Amino acid sequence: MGRLLPLLHHLQPGHAVRLRYQRFSLYHRAADQYGLALSPAASYRYVYPLSERDLADQVYYFEDSEDDDARRDFRALDANRRPGVQAVIQGMDAWGDAWRGLTPPMLAMHDSGDEIMVEDTRNVAVEREQRVKGLAREILLAADQGMPEARLGGQLKGASLMEIEEATADLIARKLIVRLDARPVGLPLWDPCMSMPALTAFPGGYLDRHVGG
Repeated sequence: MGRLLPLLHHLQPGHAVRLRYQRFSLYHRAADQYGLALSPAASYRYVYPLSERDLADQVYYFEDSEDDDARRDFRALDANRRPGVQAVIQGMDAWGDAWRGLTPPMLAMHDSGDEIMVEDTRNVAVEREQRVKGLAREILLAADQGMPEARLGGQLKGASLMEIEEATADLIARKLIVRLDARPVGLPLWDPCMSMPALTAFPGGYLDRHVGG
């Protein structure tokens, strides 16, 4: 996952958070089956003066009480013991930094019918502008739909499996697609890209630190 994150800098960044076990989930309904000892999330104890049993009947989020990291600072995990977690945290930080610049990175494509023009301003970009033609264009269009590799041969008639694999590998090397769960997944967005909604459009509200009270 840490290696994939730099490829996604043209998308809105999220946040690295701990795995949470929710009420009504499979983990909650069959905790023993998954080797979990679930207890109410620690934060609830600061809010509700209830016994552990009553609290477990009320809350929505749980944590594994046998997880040594459950009550530690997420960003203070031992990097030598949890290198994958650290890689994701650092990758998310770099993603957020990229979006805080004057111009967020972009990866956009336009299809003329004969070729796809791709504009790429990510830090990992192989080239600022790329032209994708022929079989590679067909694969990129199929990858935009997340088509399973097993169906590519039927979709791309006239192309051998070796030709499809070589063209797919080239698109991966050009950082235009990734292979996930036996399917190529396209990364570019269609041009023109939709602009991000303003904070005022968020239904949950927002905090404006610049407005005086």
